[in-house]
Amino acid sequence: QIGLLIWSLYILCFPAKHGSVILGFPYRFITKHKMKNPEIFMWSFALIFSVAELFATPFHFFKDAFTQLLYRILTTPWPYWLIIVTAASSTLYPFFIGKDVTMKTHKHFLIRKALSIIAIITLAYFSFADLIILFNMHAAG
Repeated sequence: QIGLLIWSLYILCFPAKHGSVILGFPYRFITKHKMKNPEIFMWSFALIFSVAELFATPFHFFKDAFTQLLYRILTTPWPYWLIIVTAASSTLYPFFIGKDVTMKTHKHFLIRKALSIIAIITLAYFSFADLIILFNMHAAG
């Protein structure tokens, strides 16, 4: 369960095309067909699993620093939900606009990259202090 929680943190908080790699390639290899919108499946599964784990067994979140960060992100709406919102906007942007449109125009490509950069900066900014505390880092001196 810890591995699935860390995977869920990766899916929900890092802006990338996770579904194309994790689900899309094996699906295409087995069925010889391309999977439509694998990111939607990955996001929905990660969100449902995280929320179910949060309500059923919240003590699993406190076994690792990264899962504790995920607990903090899920339970503190402001400002930590901005991490999920910015990562979701970057990852799911092609599905809101249309996958064929984002591949053809340079403007939509740049918008998606800008959203990815904003999501990474948001994650780094809001999780930095928590990770320093969770890893118990001290200044030398």
